[in-house]
Amino acid sequence: MIQILQICTPLPGSYAVYSDSDGSEIWVPLSCWALVEEDDGAGGVFRFVDGFDAINNADSLVISASETKNFLRFDVEANK
Repeated sequence: MIQILQICTPLPGSYAVYSDSDGSEIWVPLSCWALVEEDDGAGGVFRFVDGFDAINNADSLVISASETKNFLRFDVEANK
């Protein structure tokens, strides 16, 4: 389970990039960056920074982009 420890606003132009079923890319603006903590399954925990957005999401307000099946990468608008 992921626990959010701290969040911060992303810079304008920060995106999560996903693959669409036809192979094209879908660029979704990030809602926030978060410092998260996750159980490693062996009694320990590790921390990392992840991006969150609010697309394809029925269960909660925002989701961890990198936990989504079709997630490709984080990117900036200048590379669009």
